[in-house]
Amino acid sequence: MLTISDVCDRLHLSRSTVLRKLHAGDLAGAEKRHDCGALCSAPNTCKHGTWQIPETAVSALAPSETGR
Repeated sequence: MLTISDVCDRLHLSRSTVLRKLHAGDLAGAEKRHDCGALCSAPNTCKHGTWQIPETAVSALAPSETGR
C-alpha cells in the first residue's frame, strides 16, 4: 500500500491531482485509515488519517511505457 506522497513521487503528479483522482474513484481499493488502524467512515471529509492506495491502482494510472 502506498501513501499519497508515494503516488505523487511515482507518477510525478501534484497532491491535488492525486486527491482529485481519489475522490473521483479512479484509485480503486484506496482506503483511509486512522492511526489506531480503524477504517475511516467519512474519508472524503475527515481531516485525520492516512490514505492507503494499492499498487494495482497506481499501476493502472501510470502512463504506458510504449507511449501509446
